[in-house]
Amino acid sequence: MRRATAFNVGLWTTVPLLLIAGTGCSVQSDSGGCIPTEIEAASVSTDDPTERVVLSGRLTTEGKPIEGAEVQFMVLHTDESGELSGGVTGIAETDSEGLAELAYRGAKDLPAFSDETLVAYRAEYTSITDTAEYCSASSENATIDVPCAGSGCE
Repeated sequence: MRRATAFNVGLWTTVPLLLIAGTGCSVQSDSGGCIPTEIEAASVSTDDPTERVVLSGRLTTEGKPIEGAEVQFMVLHTDESGELSGGVTGIAETDSEGLAELAYRGAKDLPAFSDETLVAYRAEYTSITDTAEYCSASSENATIDVPCAGSGCE
């Protein structure tokens, strides 16, 4: 059974992100010999602010899907000064195809203040323990092209 949890808070707080480009396994010296993974996020585009927006991440190892893993989705936006920031917006579990999806009813449900422009999102899989079977992975940033987001749609 697949599940998804979106974090919906009135005044969504943001945290600056350390933006390190890269895909694939985040193997660290203390990884405990985990199996390398990859996660891919697909770009999202719509001209209709009421159209459903789906963030997705496909988690694999050697091209084979990983089922039952929790994937976090982080949205990235710029403010009026052009500063990039973002934060975790929700978690979804991968299905038998390794696909995790986090859906929003429309762009107005995406987390953003009126002075922010949503520009991208990233999908991340994090191993919880040092003895995890699979290595952590982070997708490259996937673009989000929507006419407005969050309170900027009002």
